[in-house]
Amino acid sequence: MTDKGWNVSVGSDAGVSNVDPIPDAEMQSYQDDYNDCLAESGGNEATAPTDLTDAVLKRAWEREQQSWDCLHTAGLTVAEVPSLTSYEQTARSGKFYSTWALLTSNNEESPSDLEHLAKLCPDPMQWFGT
Repeated sequence: MTDKGWNVSVGSDAGVSNVDPIPDAEMQSYQDDYNDCLAESGGNEATAPTDLTDAVLKRAWEREQQSWDCLHTAGLTVAEVPSLTSYEQTARSGKFYSTWALLTSNNEESPSDLEHLAKLCPDPMQWFGT
């Protein structure tokens, strides 16, 4: 992600968090770059099921909604989860939406704060397809 110009930090779970707030106008660009990095690193292969059924995608979308609610309640600025239809279309095109990947913190959370948040509001991508 840094090669693409994003200022990110890598967590203990190998996930990335953006260090600087991302303007709404740049959210889609950030998500596209994140998806490209996952594809380049093979990150999608380890977590993405081969059969993206409606049930799998609906459950993943529900978990993204829960994560968004949790992070938002904790006071963080988080881009809203797209509609279920948009989420399904994005996933079926080979890209994956992630609330945590788009997490923007105006409070410049420390790594220990992010680890604490990850325990309160786990990244739903860790359960994708289950």
